[in-house]
Amino acid sequence: MKRIAILVSVLFFQVSVAGAATAEGDTKPGLYLQGAFAMQATTGDLKKAINELEADANFYGGSLAVGYFMTDWLALQARVQFLSGTGIGDTPNPANLDVSTYNVLYTGAVKLYPLALLTQNAGGQIQPYAIFGIGGQSTLVSVDFFGTGTTAFLLEVGGGLDLMFNSNFGVFGEVTYNYLNNTNFGFSETASAVGVNAGITYHF
Repeated sequence: MKRIAILVSVLFFQVSVAGAATAEGDTKPGLYLQGAFAMQATTGDLKKAINELEADANFYGGSLAVGYFMTDWLALQARVQFLSGTGIGDTPNPANLDVSTYNVLYTGAVKLYPLALLTQNAGGQIQPYAIFGIGGQSTLVSVDFFGTGTTAFLLEVGGGLDLMFNSNFGVFGEVTYNYLNNTNFGFSETASAVGVNAGITYHF
């Protein structure tokens, strides 16, 4: 009986060591970089933005992000987005003023990968994630070369998908809901927007 107990203990120890080694092998913490096309549509103009893709309802630009995978399923990210557009939305412009709006978004975010969390494996080709970030948005509105600006606290929440071609290189797409605590968001009279980022990702 004592020998059986010893044998079982040894087997449990070996299984534990093997499991730890497997988990360590699957874990791929490390740095990643992302470059993307970015778009933002105020919620008041969202229907127009989707159906008609009119320039006055959208803000276009690009984004750069750097992040770090703490585990297979958890990453921390810092991102800056540069966007521009006419920004008048549905506001009439009878005088045909030269209106331009420039938005700079800067956020720190947490990204959660549920499939990697459930499977304890970050090696999948398709990797959906949820994102939650806080930061700020600075908006500069220029009307006939006269400008005014405002800065607001930004909260973003949404989800996306990484499609990895190999262990290092892939593409991603992401949609977020952006809430601002400042109603001076362009000329849209809303403090909310929907953001889109789509581009390439590289894991070191």
